Amino acid sequence: INIHSFQEMTRAEITRYFDLVQRCSKNGSKMFIMNRVEKIPSTDTGLHRDIYQDTNRFTEYPWNQGNEIMIYEISKFTRLVSKDPDFIRLERIRK
Repeated sequence: INIHSFQEMTRAEITRYFDLVQRCSKNGSKMFIMNRVEKIPSTDTGLHRDIYQDTNRFTEYPWNQGNEIMIYEISKFTRLVSKDPDFIRLERIRK
């Protein structure tokens, strides 16, 4: 389960996480991810805000094409309570 943490990572970190989950999970395991549709990661020291990488887009995460997509949609709940929509995706890991 990953909720609202990829959006703060670099693309390389996200790729390493996906590779780890794919490699270490058993066949048939499930991976659930909920993150913003897109986010521009930055550092905020209170004095200024530095944007340090490209925008992270949920649709551009390094999804494994061999996994079974069980759910892939905009979260109905966060659409009601937040100005920034979230995607949710549930996959069955296929080895």
